[in-house]
Amino acid sequence: MHNLWFQTFNPKLGSGAELPQSRLKLYAFHFAGASCQYFQPWANKLPSWIELVGVQLPGRWNRIQEPAFLRMEQLTPVLGEVFIKELQESAGNPYAFYGHSLGGLVAYDLIRFLTIKALQLPVHIFISSKRAVNLPYTGLTIYHLPDAEFEKTITYLYGGLPPEIASEPDMKKLFLDITKKDMELLDTYTFNAEPLINVPMTVLGGTDDHVVTIKELQPWQELSSATVELQQFPGGHFFLRDPESEPKVIDIIVKNLEQYKTI
Repeated sequence: MHNLWFQTFNPKLGSGAELPQSRLKLYAFHFAGASCQYFQPWANKLPSWIELVGVQLPGRWNRIQEPAFLRMEQLTPVLGEVFIKELQESAGNPYAFYGHSLGGLVAYDLIRFLTIKALQLPVHIFISSKRAVNLPYTGLTIYHLPDAEFEKTITYLYGGLPPEIASEPDMKKLFLDITKKDMELLDTYTFNAEPLINVPMTVLGGTDDHVVTIKELQPWQELSSATVELQQFPGGHFFLRDPESEPKVIDIIVKNLEQYKTI
């Protein structure tokens, strides 16, 4: 049976070209309101020894008929059990996580689950545009706002809706509904100090992000007993969309994972 949680994005190959049989898997966790298809273009930008796998949460894209999770304490055990099967099928091959905003939280909490279960951990985690989870939450929750006010708020915070969605009433309604549920998942997260993870971490942020500042990224250094590096790039909360920043992000991913090549 096809597993809807994980979607492999293979690069376009030239005639006669073949992918390596054994590749390091990079699991990409999408941000609120999005789907893992956002990362699909990376498949042609990463080297062939990295296999890009999108992690698709319920309630969107090909899982639109499934109810979205509203609490991390409900999502993580379900995703964790599914991921255990992934680990069994990968036969101990190294893997890594990349999560943007909400995706960073989902990836981090999954590592905590795997740590408690004493299972194979990723060789690296990349977290971008996500406020450190050990900071007291002082912001306002917005997921309960009426659509018009919610749209106005996320436009102010994150730059607004994509034009192709904003111009279509049905698509806009669907997008706002998905984003509200994802924001509830994000805003209701409760941090527990244990367990401390032991995974090298790279924390990424935009220099012009007024939602998550550099000071709010720095405390991630307290959440892993392994090395934690902080990098900033031109752009705001979605600096990944910046044509100058994206190649630099991919370069950092490759440099940190190169030592774990399986070919």
